Amino acid sequence: SLSGIFATVFVAFNLMFHWIVTRRLDRLTQAANDVSLGRECETDFESNGGDEIAQLAQSFGRMRLGLASAMQMLGE
Repeated sequence: SLSGIFATVFVAFNLMFHWIVTRRLDRLTQAANDVSLGRECETDFESNGGDEIAQLAQSFGRMRLGLASAMQMLGE
């Protein structure tokens, strides 16, 4: 029936959205929380692709490295 097809497509779309977007954002959020609390964040993020999440991951990686460098300079 049409409602069964719609439900299947809806569930498939939600699973894909969760897999592609939500998980990546959750990892970035956790890393940002770790950095904001002063914990070392050794996670390198996959920045493959040109979407906004990949750009955010690249920016976060640069920020994390810059912060680590600044903290090291302060410690010397």
